[in-house]
Amino acid sequence: MTRIHTDLGIVRRALDIADARGVRAAERETGVLRQTVAKWKKARAARYPEWPTPADIDAWRADDEANREKRARGVAKATDYRKRRYLGLVPKPVAPVGTMRRLQALYALGWTCPEIGERLGVSDSRVGHIMTGLYKRVTPETAARVRAVYDELSMTVPVDKPMVRRGDCPIHERGRNDARRRGYAPPLAWDEETIDDPSARPAHLLRRAAPRGFDEAAVRRRIDGDQAVQLSDADRREVVRRLHTRGLSDGEIEQQTGVSKRQVLRDRQTLGLPANELDSWAAAGRRAAS
Repeated sequence: MTRIHTDLGIVRRALDIADARGVRAAERETGVLRQTVAKWKKARAARYPEWPTPADIDAWRADDEANREKRARGVAKATDYRKRRYLGLVPKPVAPVGTMRRLQALYALGWTCPEIGERLGVSDSRVGHIMTGLYKRVTPETAARVRAVYDELSMTVPVDKPMVRRGDCPIHERGRNDARRRGYAPPLAWDEETIDDPSARPAHLLRRAAPRGFDEAAVRRRIDGDQAVQLSDADRREVVRRLHTRGLSDGEIEQQTGVSKRQVLRDRQTLGLPANELDSWAAAGRRAAS
C-alpha cells in the first residue's frame, strides 16, 4: 500500500471538501492539485471509507516525528564525521590490494560470500564488491577484520553436505570452480610478505610463467626429419634456432620439420633472428644470375 507523505490532517480536510463540493473546490481551498486529491480518494477506497480517522492522523504525525529525529541524527552523525575527517582524526583509507587478495583466496577455497560476510559483519554484496576490486580504497578497520577472518579460515577447506534431495547444490565446489575460472589464487600461493605488495604475483603464476627447458631427444628427432614426434613450444623454437643457424630459410625449415612457414616466422621473430634467404629456389636463382 502506497505511503502518504502529506500530513493526514491536510488529506482529511481536502477529502471532506472534495466530497462536498468536488476536487476543484478542494484544489482552490487547500492548494493541493486536484489530481493529487483524486489519488487520495482512490487511496481511501483501497482502505476504508472513514480514512483517515483522528487516530490515523495522530499515528502518522508520531511516525513522521520519529523519522525527522532519525534523519536529524543521521545528519549530525555525517556532520561529525566530516569534522573529524577535516581535523585528521579519521584514519585514512588504505589500498585494497591485500584485502581483495585475501577475500579471493578464501573464495578459491570454497568459502561463499554470505559465509565470509557473516563473519565480517557486512553484507555478502559488499564482500563481492571488495573481492572484485570495485572499491578503490578500504578503511583500516575493514582491512583488519578481513585479515582476522583470513587467518581464521585460510587453512580450512569447507565441505559440502551430501546431496540427498533433488535440487541440492554443492555451493562450495561451485565457488571453487568459479574462482578457478576467474584466476583467483588460493592462500598457499601467497606469503604474508607478498600478499599486500601490488607488484607481487602468486606463486602458482610464477611457476607457470617459468621458462621450460627443451627436450633434446625430441629436437634431434624432428631435425632429422621425424615429423611424428610431438614438440612443445620450447622444443619447436630450439629446432627453428638450430636450423636457422645452419642457414636454412623459413621455407626450407618447413620442408624439413613440417612446422608451417608462418609458425617458423613467429618463432624466429620471438627469438630475434634475422631472415635467411627467402627460399631455396630464389637463392639458387640469384646465385645463377651472378
